[in-house]
Amino acid sequence: DNALTLAPRYWDYQAKASYKSGRHRLSIFAFGSDDRFRLIRGGSDEDRELNIGTRTTFHRLLLEHQYRFGKNLTLLTRPFLGIDYGNFEFSSDIEDFSTSGKLTSPLMGWREELRWQVTDWLTINTGFEWMTGYGELTSEVPVFDQIRLFPAPVVDFTDTLDFDNRVYGYNLSAYLETVWSIGDLWLFTAGVRADYIK
Repeated sequence: DNALTLAPRYWDYQAKASYKSGRHRLSIFAFGSDDRFRLIRGGSDEDRELNIGTRTTFHRLLLEHQYRFGKNLTLLTRPFLGIDYGNFEFSSDIEDFSTSGKLTSPLMGWREELRWQVTDWLTINTGFEWMTGYGELTSEVPVFDQIRLFPAPVVDFTDTLDFDNRVYGYNLSAYLETVWSIGDLWLFTAGVRADYIK
């Protein structure tokens, strides 16, 4: 006998609060999710046990301040923090074989945007956005000496390779866009954007 088990698990959250005073409006927004999946197979000697698992998680925290210069002109300031996390693991009872890895990526950014409501059906937005972060990748991979599938699966390995790498980067962009409201159902956006990525 053998059994195949699928075990997904998912949750997310959102929380928002805002405060308005005169021409100022302050908002804070937090959201994220966690998505996990595991596949487990167990059985006889002919059906080897297998264990596969993945996980993807992210969290964001946004702070937004809006200041109205007048009826049609608004300055938006939006800093944010975030983190992304993902991992995988694989194991089998074939010679106690296993491998795993994970990726962690903290990031932060800032956006300044000026919004001009020209008419009821046309808004012009312009601004810049900056984001920076780094990714850290760690993994453990076995070094195989021999792989044989017949008459029975056999995997021989004597050592493992460990990876631990970090990659840094940032993105600076500027943009100009027009937002057209067509009736109550349609919204059309057209613009240009320039990005510098390192």
